[in-house]
Amino acid sequence: MGTLGATDALRQLVAHEGACTLLKREELTELGGSAFHCASWKGHLSVLEYLWEESGVGPQLALMVDNCGQTSLMLAAEKHLHVVEWLLVDERRCPLEMVSAVTSDVSSSPQSTALHYAAAAGHEDVVQLLATRFPYLVPMINKKGKTAADLAHDKGRRQVAEFFERLAVVQSQAEQEQQNNSTNNSSCSNTSNYKNNS
Repeated sequence: MGTLGATDALRQLVAHEGACTLLKREELTELGGSAFHCASWKGHLSVLEYLWEESGVGPQLALMVDNCGQTSLMLAAEKHLHVVEWLLVDERRCPLEMVSAVTSDVSSSPQSTALHYAAAAGHEDVVQLLATRFPYLVPMINKKGKTAADLAHDKGRRQVAEFFERLAVVQSQAEQEQQNNSTNNSSCSNTSNYKNNS
């Protein structure tokens, strides 16, 4: 007898027990994660698609956090770009409040975001995606006072740390350019006032 794939096993479970079984978090993992969490962490996109489209409880599962406050996005951010992309395509799967969510104080990484998770794991593609799409995550610090860039540096994730260094230079240049433009606009405004008064 062959082994069942994860999606087939879930289909059989739902057919036998009902979709509400998928909402019983404690039975799935010791951290109280949902089936959505497990699939995100393992990178099982077909399971996530099944849970979202066919199980009838996908939206409820997508919004759950585990006992440590971890979201599906945080778990996927450590290893699975394809899952992160899938979660972010539809805001119902990962609303903005879930993007900026932080873990609880009982987690091993208190007050960390998905960007912290990706940076600590050295997952450069996910870091780039999150940092460019949600730049407000970059300066966020966890309970230990660390940004995602700090974690990348501390854990020896050289490529990720270098990405953050390049990003900081680009942001600094953009801020300088914006400041120069506002100074120039202000000067032009003063010049036109002078001409009108003469």
